Amino acid sequence: WLIPATPPTQFDPDALRASVRRLLSFDPQRVYLTHYGEVTAVPKLGATFLARLDAIVDFGQTLRTHPQRLQALQLGLAELYRTWLREHSCPLDAAHALRLLSIDIDINAQGIDNWLG
Repeated sequence: WLIPATPPTQFDPDALRASVRRLLSFDPQRVYLTHYGEVTAVPKLGATFLARLDAIVDFGQTLRTHPQRLQALQLGLAELYRTWLREHSCPLDAAHALRLLSIDIDINAQGIDNWLG
């Protein structure tokens, strides 16, 4: 299970997409994710990552002029993550899983908010 990191002041979806595509072009058998170690099934994970990046970007753009954009981003990311956890058959109940992801949700929402300007 993975989600795109969208940290404040560093989130550039076009650059991130290009980097992931470049890495995938080498057809690696495994990659090593910072803080998380080795993963395999790279083509599948890469496709999932890119699809999730697109979903996050599309969602963020719907909130470009929202008066409480940061809060709406936090709520929307939580819902996206809940859906993706369910698709992954996460054994944790959704509320507990989202509590564990709360810092990621906050930081990623801030990054998207900053990117939207």
